[in-house]
Amino acid sequence: YKAKIRDDALLREAVILPGFVGNPSNFYASADIYLRTTIFEGMNRASAMAMAYAKPIVAFDTKAPTEGILHGKTGLLVPTGDVHALVEAIKILAKDENLRGKLGENACEFCKQNYDMLDTVKTFENIYFKLASQK
Repeated sequence: YKAKIRDDALLREAVILPGFVGNPSNFYASADIYLRTTIFEGMNRASAMAMAYAKPIVAFDTKAPTEGILHGKTGLLVPTGDVHALVEAIKILAKDENLRGKLGENACEFCKQNYDMLDTVKTFENIYFKLASQK
């Protein structure tokens, strides 16, 4: 997948593309925006991690399940493959600190309510106990 992005000083100076990073915690902590640029995938662990760090997400609307990325609430969704729309969404968030903060806070809250580790462990524990009691 290749796209030609027009020259934009704001993005050239602000976007870091580090490639694979073994422990991305420092990147999440220091980022202002998280980009989910896959053109076929729905919600993923990396997106949930960014949300836990209260980062708003800009993503392609792949029509796959994106339960955590809610347009205008936890991030911005743009048409899949529309690089210019992606750039515009990034520019909107880059210029509006209040909107970034609001979407990031909403993302973090969504993450707490839906991806809490203790709740997940309790759910699996209940499933295992239920299955064990059936034998």
